Amino acid sequence: MSYTKQYPRILASSKDIEGYFITLNNEIEILEKLLDIVDKLGKLKINECFDIYFNLSGELKLIFSNGITYKSFNFFKNEISKIKHINSIGKGIFFGKPFLRYDKGKMYFLVTSLKTENL
Repeated sequence: MSYTKQYPRILASSKDIEGYFITLNNEIEILEKLLDIVDKLGKLKINECFDIYFNLSGELKLIFSNGITYKSFNFFKNEISKIKHINSIGKGIFFGKPFLRYDKGKMYFLVTSLKTENL
């Protein structure tokens, strides 16, 4: 992770991510629901900074790292379990693609390319 100006720069992929994980069946649509859950966290005025990564090798693994507390991870676990079956949870070191960064109520996303067509 590096910073440019005042916004965080999110790298395209990361190795050796240490954090908590939630494993689900390969259901990518949970990422859309995850935005709603992050929004709820922001409305609770949780003053943390952390990253959410995902890995799609076989099952969908959501990885929460870089400063998330167990209390916030537990919030995600409980909210996700209301809408999807969780296969496993735990803590470890992983490889993944970034989904978003939560920074004191704000969300930042990885933008890989922007195309403009005859604006």
